Amino acid sequence: LSRITDLISEGLTSQIDLPAIAEVGVLLIGLYLLSGLFTYIEHYIMATVTLDLSKRMRKDLSDKINKVPMKYFNKVSYGDILSVTNDVSTLQQALSNSLPSIISAVAQFAGCLIMMFVTEWRMASAAVAVTLLGFVIMVLIVSKSQKYFAARQQSLGKLNGYVEEMYSGH
Repeated sequence: LSRITDLISEGLTSQIDLPAIAEVGVLLIGLYLLSGLFTYIEHYIMATVTLDLSKRMRKDLSDKINKVPMKYFNKVSYGDILSVTNDVSTLQQALSNSLPSIISAVAQFAGCLIMMFVTEWRMASAAVAVTLLGFVIMVLIVSKSQKYFAARQQSLGKLNGYVEEMYSGH
């Protein structure tokens, strides 16, 4: 885009070089098409990986639950057992939503960082400092919210157990 802008601004005093602008435009369209193709491939691969991982985790969980002695089920509420399968669903949802975004963000961050240092190292240093500050804030927020997530999962297990036992009792 900067090359097109340069060609247009140079042409303001004389004549705009439309074939050169068209050449850069075609190159730009090709880059955007490649980007779209690679994004599609990335999302397809990540969806396949997360679904396969989820399938294996569910199979492993099923195998382990089938090996648990019956007396365990008399001691533990049904909701606690269901909450484990709910945890697998939550993990699958988190992986399918977050993993492709994380991979794209890391690749984009590395590419931008390289280009920024090539272009202007002082601005790149400022961007790195702000990014590190953002990571520190994110770690603080996640460390505070973990206890609420664990409490939510525990409450969900109790609720599932209560509803299941009440429903089974009727």
